[in-house]
Amino acid sequence: HEVVRIKADVPLAEIHRQIEGVAERLRLGMDAQRADGSWKPWDPAFQHSPERYRALGEVSISNGAAFHRIADACNAFGHDYSGYQKAWASNPLDSSTYLWFPKLYEIRDWANSLSEDGCTITELCLSPKKSFRKAHHDRAMSRNVDRITFAHGKSPLGETLYRFVGVFRTDKEASHPERGTIYRRVATSAPLR
Repeated sequence: HEVVRIKADVPLAEIHRQIEGVAERLRLGMDAQRADGSWKPWDPAFQHSPERYRALGEVSISNGAAFHRIADACNAFGHDYSGYQKAWASNPLDSSTYLWFPKLYEIRDWANSLSEDGCTITELCLSPKKSFRKAHHDRAMSRNVDRITFAHGKSPLGETLYRFVGVFRTDKEASHPERGTIYRRVATSAPLR
């Protein structure tokens, strides 16, 4: 993007001339992109659709994969959901992976976080019940599947988004029921075929 400032402390005719100049630059840029075949019109409905990422053949950090609903992310992998509200779903394309939709911030009995470099997730149970924390930890340690992970968050426009942050594997040696379950990123993309 490019920031273009319109000077507002000038006569109205000059403001209109500046705006027309910006509009002409936009028209010329679009024409140039159409001529070289790089023009991609913005389609907000398609931008976060399962169809877009199926056409790309993968979700990846580099393609900015993100979905408005958990059901849409699940459907990109072959499910046919009209709605889905769970944080964990099977992957019809690969039984060695699951789809995971964590909230990577503190909420109720959980304080989950993504490291600054995006390579480590810490899942920390804050339940006052030690038995619950231990049971959750034991379940996590018993699962031998990688997690195709979509973090819950907000778009710059305030819309809910589930953004792909990578494929994570449980680091069983670093995990502990009191310090949290640790997941390490093992891939920055996941296939959709």
